[in-house]
Amino acid sequence: MQVIRLALLLLFSATVAAAQTSHSVKITWTDTVNPAGTTYNVYKANTNCTGTPTFVKLNTAPITTQSYTDTNVAAGTYCYSATAVGPGGESAQSNTGSANVLAPPSVITITVTVQ
Repeated sequence: MQVIRLALLLLFSATVAAAQTSHSVKITWTDTVNPAGTTYNVYKANTNCTGTPTFVKLNTAPITTQSYTDTNVAAGTYCYSATAVGPGGESAQSNTGSANVLAPPSVITITVTVQ
């Protein structure tokens, strides 16, 4: 059985665009550990990352690229986590990172490094 490993380093930056009408959180990552063909799942909790957040998987199909944009966000705080999926199954959830989406509408980009 192949072991899928996933460790995330989260970096946050926020940009406010005057003409924008909605919020989004973009998660990007690089994976230097898992083999080609690994897919990913992204999870979100509608809370900050303290305690034990309840996560919901965002993607309906496996993510084959190393980015995902969550467009279903309003002003508030969210907690994100990811998993790698390979022939051996799905990894445990990564460490978490939170995004604080503020009004006016903004774009928050989370950069994730998979090790």
